[in-house]
Amino acid sequence: MKKKIVSVLLCVAMVATMAVGCGGKKTDGDSGSSKGGDKLVYWAMWSEDEPQAKVIKDAIAKYTEDTGVKVDVQFKGRNGQREGLQPALDAKQNIDLFDEDVNRVNGTWGKYLMDLEDMAKDYEAEHGNETLFKIARNAYGQTHDGDDTLHTIPYQPSIFGFFYNKTLFDKAGVEGVPTTWEEMDAACAKLKEAGITKRFCNESLEETENAIAAYIEEQE
Repeated sequence: MKKKIVSVLLCVAMVATMAVGCGGKKTDGDSGSSKGGDKLVYWAMWSEDEPQAKVIKDAIAKYTEDTGVKVDVQFKGRNGQREGLQPALDAKQNIDLFDEDVNRVNGTWGKYLMDLEDMAKDYEAEHGNETLFKIARNAYGQTHDGDDTLHTIPYQPSIFGFFYNKTLFDKAGVEGVPTTWEEMDAACAKLKEAGITKRFCNESLEETENAIAAYIEEQE
């Protein structure tokens, strides 16, 4: 059944980096697999009326046709996923797959994930995007003492751009464009000293990072 879990993960390949995780403890032989037959339960962060849902449905239909394994996909939407997944996992509700932001999946729900290194190595070697898989490993390692084994399959990259007011930077004496969090923090400090307080200029680097993360989340 483990192979079937990974297969459906890779079939639901659509184009924030989002990641799909396999539920279940990695020490249990078939942990995370559905009980009582060839069926998988997949909680999706998308709403059923979104374009992504159509892609998922089409991929699942093809997967079921090829393997005979049925997939019970439940489109929870962003709020439904974030509010309902934790209680469901704590209650040991049967969920084979779920997806969300790569950092949230690996951080908030990382303890529920299976080690996918062996199961996904053939797919990664043939089809995997090196950068996305590196991000997925790093996201897990950041909250698990540097353990950067693969626990999620990345499937949807996205890029966010930041704009700045050059005039205000010049007024505050900020030289150059920040390229690291430390430089961003230093730029914000100069802007605040000049009496220019904008949305991302907070008391600390951590607060600045959190403000940016919250803004990105609002846009999803």
